Amino acid sequence: MTEQIVNAEAATAWTVFGAYERSSAFLGAWLTLQCESLTGVERGWLFLAAGETEETAAPIVYPSGAGARSDSAVDDIVEQSRELGQGIVLPGGAEGTPALLAYPITDDGAVLAVVVVRLSVADTAMLEPAMRQLQWGAGWVLDWTRRQQRFSGRADPVDVAEVFKVFAAAVGPEAFGEACAALTTQLADLLSLDRASLGFQRRHRMRIVAVSHASQTDPRTDTVRRIQEAMTEAADQSAVIVVPRGPVDDGIITKRHEAVLAALDGGGVATFPLASGDRVVGALTLEKGSAFSRRELDLCDAIATLSGPVLEEKRRNDRMLPAKVADTAAGQLAKLLGPRYLLRKLIALALIATVGAAVFAKATYQVSAPAVTEAEARRVVAAPFDGYLLESHVRPGDTVKVGQALAGFDTAELVLERLGVQADRNQRSIKYQDAIGKYELAQAKVLKAEIQQLDARLELLDSRLRRSTIRAPIDGFVVSGDLSQSIGEPMSTGQELFTLAPLSAFRLVVKVDERDIADIAPSQAGSVVLAALPDQAFGFRVRRVTPVLEALDGRNAYRIEARFDDISERFRPGLEGRARIDVGERNLFWIWTHEIVAWLRLQAWAWLP
Repeated sequence: MTEQIVNAEAATAWTVFGAYERSSAFLGAWLTLQCESLTGVERGWLFLAAGETEETAAPIVYPSGAGARSDSAVDDIVEQSRELGQGIVLPGGAEGTPALLAYPITDDGAVLAVVVVRLSVADTAMLEPAMRQLQWGAGWVLDWTRRQQRFSGRADPVDVAEVFKVFAAAVGPEAFGEACAALTTQLADLLSLDRASLGFQRRHRMRIVAVSHASQTDPRTDTVRRIQEAMTEAADQSAVIVVPRGPVDDGIITKRHEAVLAALDGGGVATFPLASGDRVVGALTLEKGSAFSRRELDLCDAIATLSGPVLEEKRRNDRMLPAKVADTAAGQLAKLLGPRYLLRKLIALALIATVGAAVFAKATYQVSAPAVTEAEARRVVAAPFDGYLLESHVRPGDTVKVGQALAGFDTAELVLERLGVQADRNQRSIKYQDAIGKYELAQAKVLKAEIQQLDARLELLDSRLRRSTIRAPIDGFVVSGDLSQSIGEPMSTGQELFTLAPLSAFRLVVKVDERDIADIAPSQAGSVVLAALPDQAFGFRVRRVTPVLEALDGRNAYRIEARFDDISERFRPGLEGRARIDVGERNLFWIWTHEIVAWLRLQAWAWLP
């Protein structure tokens, strides 16, 4: 029967312990469970320091049915444990005297309670595990006493669910105005308020943005003006203001709040500043027909603390783009001119110095454009007569001298033709001599004319035979004409065989964008770096600005012809590079920005009426 009673008491203790009640019933349940977990416990006491609970006149005892009175040995060990601040073990005597264990529960050196158990154990080695069990369980009593101190003076703790319910009303809507209206209305319904008003700082003045159960507010009314002044009063002091005030004078000015309370004709008024970071951004003013309880004030304080950063973020996001830009610029300027942010200041100074140098410093403005080398003049070598190509000695890129053989034609037909003509001439010559001998003057004249005609044909054939070997007319190199794959093909008179370029006559063609052509004039100097010769820049001077317009990478470009100052033996036609033409002195800022300024002017002219 006794065991059943003990088990029922332990079950009840577990129920009370799990509920974690604020009354001393929790401590009784804790002592019961501690003693039940130890072996051989006869009695247990929990002595609380004065002021920890309303039931501290007598110690809490185990079992609960036993009397609260303790003997002198227990009182002595409790006193020793309090003075020493440590656990004490009194082993039992040889005659079966029970052992006493005392352990103080401390917080920052202050003894909050002392737990004492009396054990009947035969083996003293069991006392050490028992003391360790008391040490482990002391944390529950320490947490309970701290919780009592935290909630001292409150009727009830703040309901976290209520706080988050109101906070969710402010977080839900995306628009700033809707979020403020939802917050004030939800809070007014929860606390049965006469009115809840929410204000935010605008141009260094507090403006009401939402009132519970009201779609609009007129800032010209006396009521709105008084509430705004009360909000400003709380925001300027960065303090929660509640009227009527308590008995303690905390030095906070409440004049504007008393004016609101007077207009309310009794009740209570409270204002909670809304902060975002370290800055007060708004205020929440509540009006009620009765005084605010401590629980209501704590709940509103928690809601204001949570809602301030969220509502400020919504307000900033709801502004027009110019306002956002201006605010961002003002914030950056404040960081630039205020304390700290050394790196930002150094960067700003460097930027200002760069811009100042760009405005006042001058440099040579150069127009950059792609360029290509061309031969000053080209010589085309054509086929002298109809015939078959017999041989080719050069290919493009080869350097040739004057008179050097380039190619040769097949002359077999020419030789045979010449032999036939020569035979006819010999016959005419014999007949001519015979006519002269017979004094046939008329016949002699005809034969003489035929002989002259045949001599002309022989001269023509000899000329073709001489020209059957194609020779270079100038010193230069072959630009085009690869006949190595055309041996034996027929060639017609005038057909282009080779193109030659002189070795020492080159010009530079610069293709200047149409946007820069107005700055280019003859005699301007410049320099070019060729892709094939990147190790050297070659000087040139503009010779001619042609009106020839070409398409280049989707843009229009003019052809500018220039003459090199010095001709390099490494020059070849068709070498591409990048040229810069010196236009004149300009300030750096104009050089860096003139292109974008010109583009903006063109777009403005195109779009503006």
